[in-house]
Amino acid sequence: MFRLTLNMGHAHIRKAIQQHHGSDISSAAWALEADCRISNHLVLGIHSDIILENFILEEHLGNHKYALLEREYQ
Repeated sequence: MFRLTLNMGHAHIRKAIQQHHGSDISSAAWALEADCRISNHLVLGIHSDIILENFILEEHLGNHKYALLEREYQ
């Protein structure tokens, strides 16, 4: 048996820089899942998701240093 599923949800993004410095945000996300039943006790599957929003992440490196990583949906 094979199953293909399309999901819509939200992703929690920690340490995103948006309105408040270093705040958490929630962003819309789509997911595609494919499952294949091997036996009554074993199912193999793959899950892939995409976040449909641009945001910047902040990583603290210690000693008051930090790096910014821009995630951009195109």
